[in-house]
Amino acid sequence: QTITTIQTNYDIVGLNSISKAEIELSVYPNPSSSFVNFSTVSTEATKVVAYDMTGKVVATEAIEMGKAKMNTSNLASGVYMYQVINKEKQILTSGKFNVSK
Repeated sequence: QTITTIQTNYDIVGLNSISKAEIELSVYPNPSSSFVNFSTVSTEATKVVAYDMTGKVVATEAIEMGKAKMNTSNLASGVYMYQVINKEKQILTSGKFNVSK
């Protein structure tokens, strides 16, 4: 014999996500040996943050007039992730770049 209890007075719980439309971003040269350039027409982008594959922040650059130049000469060869954020600290876009020495 199996007894099943059905509860009819339950609440639905969820999360509202605030999604921003991704911006267009050029990242070059990729792979890089000394500098990576970030370029966008978005006026919302204020900063680009680079992370190694463990999630550690390895570089941060301000985006001014849609452009940022990140020094990668002190980074080891490998793949790095980046996030472009706005002044409200929302992620506008993210991706990867390579450093090759």
